[in-house]
Amino acid sequence: MNGNGPARVSTFLEPELIAKSAVASVEAKVLANARGAFPPFAEAARAQQLFVEEVQLAVLGRKTPKDAVAAILARVQPLLPA
Repeated sequence: MNGNGPARVSTFLEPELIAKSAVASVEAKVLANARGAFPPFAEAARAQQLFVEEVQLAVLGRKTPKDAVAAILARVQPLLPA
């Protein structure tokens, strides 16, 4: 209950979880229509890793946010499908 959420949407409809979580039924409705933050394309995982890397550099002050965003665009653009 205090760790990661269920891996399957159907779990949110389980009576045991609903009894323990006031928002389980709402989460089930939302997740039934949800989609991943990154679209499915061949290099999506690599693009996500590059995004995280650049954001971390900005948070740590090793790059300005403007430079980090520019680097994300430059590094991710070649990975996108044509």
